[in-house]
Amino acid sequence: MRISLLNKIILGLFVFASCTTIKNVDQEKIGKVITGNELLDSIKANDLKPEWFKIRGNAVISLSDEDAQEVDINIKSKVDSLVWVNISKFKKKIFRTLISKDSVKMTLEYPDKKFYAGSFQHLNNITDLSLNYEIIENLVIGGSYLNHLNQKVKIQVINNEYLITSKSKRKSKKNLTYIYQSWWNPITFRCNRVNILFPNNDSEINISYGNWKNYNKYKIPSNIELLIKNKQVDYLIKLELKNIKLNQPQKFSFNMKFNDYRPLVKDE
Repeated sequence: MRISLLNKIILGLFVFASCTTIKNVDQEKIGKVITGNELLDSIKANDLKPEWFKIRGNAVISLSDEDAQEVDINIKSKVDSLVWVNISKFKKKIFRTLISKDSVKMTLEYPDKKFYAGSFQHLNNITDLSLNYEIIENLVIGGSYLNHLNQKVKIQVINNEYLITSKSKRKSKKNLTYIYQSWWNPITFRCNRVNILFPNNDSEINISYGNWKNYNKYKIPSNIELLIKNKQVDYLIKLELKNIKLNQPQKFSFNMKFNDYRPLVKDE
């Protein structure tokens, strides 16, 4: 099944975490050896989130070997509550969505007019994705999803980065729903990359963050690369965030009139 490429912009996955101790540390390059709890505490101390954000930028989207498409993207959010996304090209709307923790509303203008209004669970069923609110919000502000893990983790240092990997009991390995990895800068304690594997359907997601910039007391990555892979196709989304405004209350408009739209259904 091939879902419209632009649907992947709102992709989400269920990930979740805990802690242990650091092993295999190159002390000369990484600095002082710290425990796993100290590392996670340092990450948490640097993980400040604004209450509101508004972001404008560009996205380059490519599907396997097909030509890349460049679009404009606008994102607004009340953190832990709502995310609004509008994607356009040449000032013509292509995709719009309003997302809360328990519902999704969206319209697609290309190649056909389609709409969806319902729960994440139902959207997951018709798109064969694993969507949730947290990944969409965390993706834009450089989040690692570490605070949402439900597995213990092991911590190592490889190539002068902290590597945090989910750890499960041997008896449960056959029933793993995901395998989580994230790589961290040892000086800034910012996330460089996230990789999540889904053994059940041989899919994975890779997120890379770069060019972090200061906005008052907050740090936001201005370059984000998202790679989604499964058995059929690879999706690559490169985001360049140019205009970022924080802690300014936003309005979230969404037209609920779907008279000219067909409902999004499975296998389209």
